[in-house]
Amino acid sequence: MVTDPRKGRIDVFFVDICRVLIGFNNFNFYEKLAGISGIPAKEIETLDKELFHQLWPRTDTSKMLPYGFYNQLKIELARITLVNKRAHFLRDFTFSFFKEASASMLKLKPKVLDFVRCLRGLGCKIILTSNTYAVLYDAQRSLFPQVFSNTDGCILSHEIGYRKPDRAFWLIALDEVRWVLPERIFVVDDLKENIDSAKLLGMNGAVFTNIENLKKELEKFDFSFKK
Repeated sequence: MVTDPRKGRIDVFFVDICRVLIGFNNFNFYEKLAGISGIPAKEIETLDKELFHQLWPRTDTSKMLPYGFYNQLKIELARITLVNKRAHFLRDFTFSFFKEASASMLKLKPKVLDFVRCLRGLGCKIILTSNTYAVLYDAQRSLFPQVFSNTDGCILSHEIGYRKPDRAFWLIALDEVRWVLPERIFVVDDLKENIDSAKLLGMNGAVFTNIENLKKELEKFDFSFKK
């Protein structure tokens, strides 16, 4: 009987950062901007979704640098800020403030980090694979160094110029662990489209919702939690 080489053997986990290891709450960012502009946070959220979400792929791949994004955001917010508050907003909404407001969106998920430590203790390599831009990544490293000290490397969209689910992103990730067969890699990501694109290259994976469900997915895979 021929056994399935994918069963029970995972050498590398590709793990997303935001919404997997680190929580991400956009509304904290909107509230920070609301505080200095006088514009309701909900209105800033609408502006972000209508005008700026389309820019994230460019910032994530460094085709637009963070300062360029910040400057466009400042122009649009100044345009709708009340006239009597505009001067104060233009003075206070500095690039430093933008970076601080961006950092306020982040919150560590300790249980997920503990689980990553467990996987690493079993001998698995943990490689972070993230769509992110420099400001957010710098904030993550500054606030949560324990995340990066418990992993074995990073594949970051703003450094390589591609973002998930682009096939090129995963090909670059695979090149970083070229000694490992794709079927012995498991991808943990919060977006199904990213998992699906990784599977097209022979990797395995599961959409992350919580640790309990991830364990169930790994059990289906016959992954052993014993060293």
